[in-house]
Amino acid sequence: PEDRKDKNLSHVIINERRNRRATKFLVERAPHQFGSAEQFERSLRQPLGPDWNTALVHNKAIQKPVVVKAGKMIDPIEQPKAHAKAGKNLNKHASLPKAPSAVKA
Repeated sequence: PEDRKDKNLSHVIINERRNRRATKFLVERAPHQFGSAEQFERSLRQPLGPDWNTALVHNKAIQKPVVVKAGKMIDPIEQPKAHAKAGKNLNKHASLPKAPSAVKA
């Protein structure tokens, strides 16, 4: 077959079949902070490990966005106001006390 991607590479065999198991890890479109799919793919190619970055950059890249101490109550996610009118009587449970605000890093 002359149309193979590996025809000029004698030491390489490229599997061109679709991997169905991998489809659950593919994204349909780039996340909102990226302008294009190329920008998103470029960000995925950048290594995050401490071997390629300084300790400060590595720790900042892997840091959790929100830090909450163990045992602290977290408020449940509230329904947006636009949807609250449609499902007004969906939650018939007694309301729980409000938790103290979470600590953000």
